[in-house]
Amino acid sequence: MPRNPGNFRRSVRRSIAFRVGMTAILLGAVFAGITAVTERQRMEEGVVALARATAAHWNVTVRDQLDQFGLLKPGALQDSL
Repeated sequence: MPRNPGNFRRSVRRSIAFRVGMTAILLGAVFAGITAVTERQRMEEGVVALARATAAHWNVTVRDQLDQFGLLKPGALQDSL
């Protein structure tokens, strides 16, 4: 039995407070990690969507120009070179 029960109680309170604090920090870090992964996925999805839209736009534009010059037919591009 400790000589001064007040010190023991304070020690127990500090220990509990420390554990609660560390648990809160750990949970915050996990939440921040999940949020970062989610944001990264959203950003990647946005980049992919932008790339697809750009590719679709260029595909249409290039196809129109090739068709305009009669180069869309199979072998027409090789014939023109």
